[in-house]
Amino acid sequence: SWATAPVEFFINGKREATSPPGTYVILDRKWKNSDEISFTLPMGFRLTKYAGMEKGFQGKEAYALEYGPVLMAVVGKSIPKGEVDIPYTEKELLGKLKPVAGKPLHFSITGSTDGLEYIPYFDVKGDMLDSFTCYPALKQ
Repeated sequence: SWATAPVEFFINGKREATSPPGTYVILDRKWKNSDEISFTLPMGFRLTKYAGMEKGFQGKEAYALEYGPVLMAVVGKSIPKGEVDIPYTEKELLGKLKPVAGKPLHFSITGSTDGLEYIPYFDVKGDMLDSFTCYPALKQ
């Protein structure tokens, strides 16, 4: 359901089926040991509003960012106690995310003077544990 476009399935390099996001495809044939199935899952960003009631989030427009199925976390030294305000609206933020060269699934925020970066939540470890959030507040 998170795919951004229909998924094409190939068998031995030949397109065999196409399936819209959120659906299944059946590949029914007599299989050989040398058959090869390939496909690409088109991924994109999506923001989900956080409706939590914890202290620090009340009255703020906090959003989780996902890239395909991957929950992203904002990291940076300027994130005290897991709280940060990003000075962009939802639409503006999506236009400011740029891939970090040599770091798959890492995205810098263009124009961020705080050096904030989105990384996969599963990459948060060590000294980052005190300086990240998955639910930053965005400009209203």
